[in-house]
Amino acid sequence: MAGTFPTLKGLDIAVKRSEIYSTMVQVGSSGKEQRGSFQATPRFQFELTINFLRQTGYSTNTVSDELATLQAFYEAQLGQMLTFSYTDPVDSTVRTCRFMEDVQGLTRIGGKVWDGGVVKLITVK
Repeated sequence: MAGTFPTLKGLDIAVKRSEIYSTMVQVGSSGKEQRGSFQATPRFQFELTINFLRQTGYSTNTVSDELATLQAFYEAQLGQMLTFSYTDPVDSTVRTCRFMEDVQGLTRIGGKVWDGGVVKLITVK
């Protein structure tokens, strides 16, 4: 495991958590179904909606470069290659996660403010 997801202080990050199960369904010619579960517990997918990220110099209140912090962390994980710790905001459990995509999707909207968009994480067992 390579680190912990950075805490970006002062920002409102909306988190949506979804449970993912692994179920196999086989349907016979009669229409009868057989189902089997491959996991005893679900995996979780997190969608972190970040309204914006500030860069140093944007305002006198910007103490750290939030954009650089998130980008450096993403690059250190090699996109979706490595795992890291993430604290689940629903139940405060520290979970092992990875990024779901190799593309981060940060967009510049002018000056030194960046539209963060959605960052997707998934738990790893």
